[in-house]
Amino acid sequence: MNTKFQFLKNPFFGKAFNFRDKIPKYAARHIFRLILCILILLGNSSSAQANEQKDFKYYMNAWNEKRMEASNLLLDAEKEFKSGDEISGCAKQYDAANLGIKATQSLIKAMTINGNLEGINDIKIGLKKWEELRDFC
Repeated sequence: MNTKFQFLKNPFFGKAFNFRDKIPKYAARHIFRLILCILILLGNSSSAQANEQKDFKYYMNAWNEKRMEASNLLLDAEKEFKSGDEISGCAKQYDAANLGIKATQSLIKAMTINGNLEGINDIKIGLKKWEELRDFC
């Protein structure tokens, strides 16, 4: 008898419980593989959540930066129009609109990643306004 597991006595029969007799080798391998798969899946899901959070922050930062730059370009374009330089004003307005489009697309991606789709139709309307502003000049 294998004395390795003598400490696990069966109280009903007084015989030592031997794991090798009760769990065949192939079953132990399957259990090990199952546990390994579960651990891998849990690890991947947490890394996927971390990637989503990272992507969300990236798109929100892109939205903020591009939105601010587009606003500054629109102010510069307004000054150009007021001074009578329509060509320079249109060029700055076009650049501002392109940045506004990219910023709005980043916001839409961030909202999609976050799962918050409330108000996305209004944002898409704003995207169309940026496109109209770009195509105006």
